Parts: sequence; C-alpha cells; structure tokens
Amino acid sequence: MLVAEHLQLLYHSEVRWLSRGNILIRFYELKEEIAAYLSETNSLYAELFDSKIWLAHVAYLVDVFEHLNTLNLSLQEKGHNKFEQSDKVNAFKKKIALWENRMSKDRLDMFPNAHHEILQLDTVADKNALKSSITAHLGKLQSRFHNYFPETSSEDEQWVRDPFGIDLDNVALPCNEENQLIELSCDQTLKKKFGGVSLSHFWCSSVTAEYSSLASQAIKILLPKQRNRLDTEHDLRVALSTIVPDFESLIRSKKHPQFSHELF
Repeated sequence: MLVAEHLQLLYHSEVRWLSRGNILIRFYELKEEIAAYLSETNSLYAELFDSKIWLAHVAYLVDVFEHLNTLNLSLQEKGHNKFEQSDKVNAFKKKIALWENRMSKDRLDMFPNAHHEILQLDTVADKNALKSSITAHLGKLQSRFHNYFPETSSEDEQWVRDPFGIDLDNVALPCNEENQLIELSCDQTLKKKFGGVSLSHFWCSSVTAEYSSLASQAIKILLPKQRNRLDTEHDLRVALSTIVPDFESLIRSKKHPQFSHELF
C-alpha cells in the first residue's frame, strides 16, 4: 500500500485566491485518503469519489489553477514594470486561446492531471462531456481575462519603453517633455546605457539629472500598483460591531480609496 506524501489538508487562513490552487493540489493528491475517511464516517460526500467524471473535473481545476498561480506569482515579482506585466497577461490570454484550440483536437497535455483522469473514463459520452465542459470553462476564463484586462492602446506611452526607437509623431507630451525626449533620443551616451540596465533603473537614475521632467513622467507610468491580497479584517470588524459608524465622515476622510482587483 502506498503511503501518502502529505499528512494533512491545507485550509484557508486568509482570503487569497492564490491559495486556492495549492488547496486543490493537496486535495487531489490526498483524494484516496479523503475518500476512505468520508466512507468510514458515512459522509454523503463519499459517493462523489466514486464518480470518475467528478474526479476528472477536480483534476482539471487543479491544472488550470496551477497555471493561474504561476501567472499570479510572476506578476508579483519585484522589479516588474507595467509593460512587463502587460506582456505576461497578454501571453496568458494567448495560452487560453491555444488550450481551446488543443481541446478541439483532443489534446490535453497542457492539463496533465485531467488527461490522466479522462483516460479512466468508461464511455466516449463521458469523455466528450468532460471535454465540452472544459472548453466552455476556458471560453469563460478567456472572456473574464478580456474584461478584467481589456486591450488598451498605449502607443502614447511606448516612448517610456524605448525612447530611442519611438516615432515622435505618435507621442503626446507637453512641450517641455517633448523637447527633452527629442534630446534624449539623440543622446548616444545614454543609448549605450539603455540596453544594459533595467527600464526602471534607466529612468530613475541614468536620466534624471539631465532630463528630470521627462524622467518624472516616465516614472509615473512605470510605477506598479502592488496588491497581492484581500484584507477583510477592518470590514469584518465593522460588520460585527454594534456601533453604527459615521460612514459619511469616514468617506470624506479617505483621500485615496482603494478598490478590489480580485480576479475570481
């Protein structure tokens, strides 16, 4: 008898969508032990583990959340700027489209756990039902990403990414910054430095002395909006308190309200 690698399940301790994938992975790895426990305790949920198509759906969720976790972690890496994060999101959108195309060709190698479980299904009808369900979910995921990360035209910001190769006719800047960009685009000394340092380092250190106004504009565009968790502590305190808050005063006191950016 094989001994499970893990001895316990993971639980949510905070509201983090990143942890969902980790919980699913652990759940799937311990599915036999969980099924045995539920059966021993006469739980109504025990019969779910007898359903091969249900397990196949769970396996698919494990796979897709693992892809989402990888994307989320890459977006949280330090030093990333707006353009690099946008590139990663756009790449993920293309991956979803590719997965949909592969599903139409009966290819599931991008979802290894689901691929393993679908081979255990007994009938062609069950296999087709699972493939149809996965395809539908991928379509919804694609739509959600397009809604959450809409395609935006940022041609007027591309000068930040490459001030030496940009077409100045496509740049909309105030006169002073525009003149500085022209001077910078002809600065061969800084052009040599440009390829050897990160974009943030270039605008924060190499350029600021001589082109300070232009550099300030670039830094405002580059500054990432870092947020990797949803903290509900204060909301819960308000909800559970018997004291009625003065909401109007609280709202007036907030100069920079923050909005939720949860994907799911």
